Amino acid sequence: MINKITIQNFKSIKDRVEIDIKPITLLFGPNSAGKSTVVQALHYLKEVIQYDNPDPRKTAVGGNSIDLGGFKNIVHRESGDSVDHYKTKDIVIGIEIEESDYLDPETFEDEFQGAEDLLREAGYSPYFLEFTISWDERLNRPIVKRYDVTIKNQLIGRIEMTGYVSDDIQDK
Repeated sequence: MINKITIQNFKSIKDRVEIDIKPITLLFGPNSAGKSTVVQALHYLKEVIQYDNPDPRKTAVGGNSIDLGGFKNIVHRESGDSVDHYKTKDIVIGIEIEESDYLDPETFEDEFQGAEDLLREAGYSPYFLEFTISWDERLNRPIVKRYDVTIKNQLIGRIEMTGYVSDDIQDK
C-alpha cells in the first residue's frame, strides 16, 4: 500500500509537499488548491513507472478523462517564466510503500544472492522510492534523471543518468 506521496514542481505544486495516504483518504479544499494535482501526480507516476512514459498527454488508466498535456505542461510554471521553463525545472515525485505489497525479497533471492538478508537486516518496511524527471536537451525529451530508494531515511540505492546515451535510448 502507498503510505505517502511527495510532489515537487508538478503543476500547481512548486515546493515539496508530503501527503499521507490512508486506506480512505479525502482531499478537500477550495478551487485551485491542488486536489486534482495530487491525483494527476499519481497517474503521472504510473505512466513513468509502468509505461516508461515521462511525457504523457493522456494516461493509460484515465484515457481521455485525464489529459496531462505532456511534460512541458505539467512542470510547475510561475508567471514570468520563459516559454521553455520546463528545461530548467525537475519534477520530483516519490512514494512510500509497505513492503508487503511490492517488495518480496524471496522472489528475487535466486537472482540476487544475499538480497533477502540485506533487506531484512535493513528493516525494509516501509521503503521510499523517488523519481526525478528532467528535460534532456540531447534527446529533446524528458527522462527519468534519478531514481532513489530509501529505507528508514537512509539512501540505499541511486540510479542516475550522467550524460551517457546509448543507441537504444536515442531511438525511443
